Amino acid sequence: MNEKQKKEVLRNLASAIKRAKAVDADNLMDRDKYVKIIVDASVPIQTALFLQEGLEAAKLVGVEEIDLLTPAVKEAINKSMTKMAESYTDTTVDLLKDKIEQGIEEGSSLDELSSLIDDVYEFSDMTRADAVARTETTRISNDAKVSAWEQTGIVGSKT
Repeated sequence: MNEKQKKEVLRNLASAIKRAKAVDADNLMDRDKYVKIIVDASVPIQTALFLQEGLEAAKLVGVEEIDLLTPAVKEAINKSMTKMAESYTDTTVDLLKDKIEQGIEEGSSLDELSSLIDDVYEFSDMTRADAVARTETTRISNDAKVSAWEQTGIVGSKT
């Protein structure tokens, strides 16, 4: 996904640079398209993880059958993945904008700006994506366990 996004940003770079040495971030990429791609990819994975972790948690307290994927849970997963995708994409845009504006200030050519964009995506691929995946996986796993234990009556509801 980052590779496609990077290509789009590089394609739009020249038109996204304003004459006032600033970047029009809205012209770098189609933000909503990439948020949707992330949500569409992550919701099924996180839903499956929620179900798996919740069922394991229920089994630990002697409950074999439980309906974990309630409409409220599905909606919560979708909302949390949307929030994560928006945050991830907005952070990418902010990083790009900062790097490009720094390059413009330093008098960088389009080729040099392209190299700065490569740096942002390399960092995103090597560091950010992994950290976000770990965080979201841990959060979903913990939420599933709490949900299962609440449904079995082992713990009281958080609300």
